[in-house]
Amino acid sequence: MSFCSVPLLPAAELTYPISVAVAEDGTIYIADLKLPGIWKSKDGTLEVFFQASSQFGTPLNGVRCVALDKDGKLLAGDSATREVYRFDDSGKPQPLTKRGIGMPQGIAVGEDGTLYVSDLETHSIYKVPAE
Repeated sequence: MSFCSVPLLPAAELTYPISVAVAEDGTIYIADLKLPGIWKSKDGTLEVFFQASSQFGTPLNGVRCVALDKDGKLLAGDSATREVYRFDDSGKPQPLTKRGIGMPQGIAVGEDGTLYVSDLETHSIYKVPAE
């Protein structure tokens, strides 16, 4: 087994990357504690995918985890609004859990599209049925 010790993305832009998800086309989505929102990287170029407000409590101000659903749509767990969002085709976040999760820390997707969300605050795993 080998391990590449050369950073994939420049550290100058990222402060505290805490979650990544990779799309089929190679696009990398990154949650970083410094940016209110989500970074995106394609072919080594880093840019903001979604810029949230810096005001706490606004959507996607505290993204802690990202994943891709079975259809390749980006999911983001946001501790600021206690919500999991799915981005639609236009790049707009749509809430999925009616603020029923405390602090989403990780998202996994089952074969049938069911989401499993770990909650750091309530020490629980939530099951969100596929739509």
